Amino acid sequence: MYLTLSSLQALTSFSWPAVIIPLRSGMTTAMAILHCEDCPKEAYSAIQNVVTLTALLTALAERFCRALQAIDADAKKLEQSGQKKDMRIGDNSLENLHLHTGGVDCHMSFNIELGAEDWRKLAKKAVRTEVWGNGSNPTPLIRVVEQMELRQERWHAHNSGQMERGHIFGNCGGLVPSEQQPDRTCLRMVNLVRKMIDTMDWT
Repeated sequence: MYLTLSSLQALTSFSWPAVIIPLRSGMTTAMAILHCEDCPKEAYSAIQNVVTLTALLTALAERFCRALQAIDADAKKLEQSGQKKDMRIGDNSLENLHLHTGGVDCHMSFNIELGAEDWRKLAKKAVRTEVWGNGSNPTPLIRVVEQMELRQERWHAHNSGQMERGHIFGNCGGLVPSEQQPDRTCLRMVNLVRKMIDTMDWT
């Protein structure tokens, strides 16, 4: 996890589509941390899991924001220079998948030139699928966030951990019925990531 955070911090270019590679790697790491079977067995490792996972999700959300800003900046440069972006597209429908060769000479793929505005719209649509889903990435950012929310609800509902949480945190919701508990810190942390996602500029 720390290597993933370091690689995200070390990013010097946020140009699309290359920036998607480390972001996807980060989301894969986040999903692995989320489904760790050993972490919830002890309070210390459970706390560490929550803190590190929310730190990684926050870092990913911030990097996605930077990627969107980079798209706007690159589109502005294209517009000012009058240049176009070379892109390669193809029909990804199921009935035509057998026609694809997977190579650069695939006859089902086509080279096109895109002006600044068309390229900007395409790039943002592609990045949006990495955050909200409905693309080729099986672990979009919002899916990790939603699964973490569900996991935290399960952890808090599990009676075996309520007594220990009460001792550690001074009974701040650990020993009272679930419906009477205040907003949980872990879910507030995840909600901050949701707010970052909600403020992303897709226009």
